[in-house]
Amino acid sequence: IGNKLLVQDITETDFKAKSRDLDFGLKTNYIFNENHSIGARYEYYRLPYSKADLLFPSKFTIDGEYLQESLSDVITREPRYRHNFNTYNSGKIANWQIDLNLDGVWFDHKQRGETSELISLPEQASRTDYIKTYTHNNSRLYAAKLVLEHPLFGGKVCLGTEYDDTRRTSVSENPKATDGDTKVDERIWAGFLEYKRMFFGKLSLNAGLRYENVQ
Repeated sequence: IGNKLLVQDITETDFKAKSRDLDFGLKTNYIFNENHSIGARYEYYRLPYSKADLLFPSKFTIDGEYLQESLSDVITREPRYRHNFNTYNSGKIANWQIDLNLDGVWFDHKQRGETSELISLPEQASRTDYIKTYTHNNSRLYAAKLVLEHPLFGGKVCLGTEYDDTRRTSVSENPKATDGDTKVDERIWAGFLEYKRMFFGKLSLNAGLRYENVQ
C-alpha cells in the first residue's frame, strides 16, 4: 500500500525505416489585363509504401527491485495520399472588385501496427504477447469565398460570403483497448458586410456585420 516508483530502463534501440513517395504539383495563371486574372493550383502527394521497425529491450524495476525484462519489436506500415486544389478569379466589372477563391483538400491515411513483446519474469517461464492495431483516417474539405468591393462615400463597402464543408472519419482497432470510430460532418455558411474609410489620412473607420450558420 502506498506510492511505488516504477522505472523502465531502455539501454539501446534499433530503428529501421524505408519508404517511397511521390510528390506532384501543377500551377497555372492567366492575366487578361491589369484588372483581371485567373489561376489554379493542384498538388498530389502519395506515400504508397512506408515501413518502420523499432526493436528495443527494457528492464523494469519497482522501488529499485527487479521486476521483469522485455524485448519489444514494433512494426508499422503507413500508406497515405493527399490532394490539394485551389482556383481563384480576381477582376473588375465597372467599379466592382470581385474576388473568388475555391479550395479542396482530400486526405487518406492508414496505419497498421504489429507489436511482439517477449517478457521474462523471475522464476517464471517467458511468454510472448502479440498485438495487431489498425487506424484509418479519412478527411475532405471544400471551401469557397466570394468578396465584392465598391467605392462608397469616400470609402469602400465590402460584402461577401464564405462556405466550408468538412467531413472526417477515423476508425481505430486495438485488442488491448476500446475500438474507436469517429465521424465529423460540419458545414459553415457565413455572410458579411463591412464599410471602411480613412479621415484626414490618420483616422480609420471600420464597421461591419457578420452572420454565420453552423451545422
